Amino acid sequence: IFYVYPLLATLLAVPVLRERLTTARLFLLALGIGGVALTVGAPGSAPLAGVALGLLAAACVSVQIVASRWLMVRESIDAIDLLPLVWLAPSIFLTAIAFGKGVDFPTDATGWLGGAGVVVLGTFLGLLMFYTGVRRIGASNASLLSTVEPFVAVLLAFAFLNESLTAGQLVGGGMILAAVVVLSLGERFRRLQTGWDDVEPRLR
Repeated sequence: IFYVYPLLATLLAVPVLRERLTTARLFLLALGIGGVALTVGAPGSAPLAGVALGLLAAACVSVQIVASRWLMVRESIDAIDLLPLVWLAPSIFLTAIAFGKGVDFPTDATGWLGGAGVVVLGTFLGLLMFYTGVRRIGASNASLLSTVEPFVAVLLAFAFLNESLTAGQLVGGGMILAAVVVLSLGERFRRLQTGWDDVEPRLR
């Protein structure tokens, strides 16, 4: 449910960021989100409250992505400058809540190493690269590319946690990768075409 956010971000980027909404883009979104659905699988049960919270989270993330793109372009700031603006206040708030409820710190080096990996790799570097992508290729394109995340998680769980990998998950992953590859090739072609359009008048 949460991974409908690429669709919501794309629809929101049209009026806010003036990004184009084409039939091809909608098809790639459907392909990517369909791939996510196959990769994750249908839950055994879906309480209404859970569905509502999942959709609300997707809406919040979509607004945050589009607003970040608008801010970076309008103020000419990079992702490294954006992250403190966006995440400092929530980090302080959540840290205060955590300490108020009590925090159990790791007791060995493995626990600290895992925690550092979550903070540095999974959070800081992941967000830095994602919002750099948002700034470079737009909110809708970056959101669509991020649908590869569930398939990568499934592959890592299969490789390191001995979890199962089904044919449906492989088909879903193939759909996601197909959408990503087509989008990437389309962006490269568009940039080459734009570059040629800029150079051609000079050659004349």
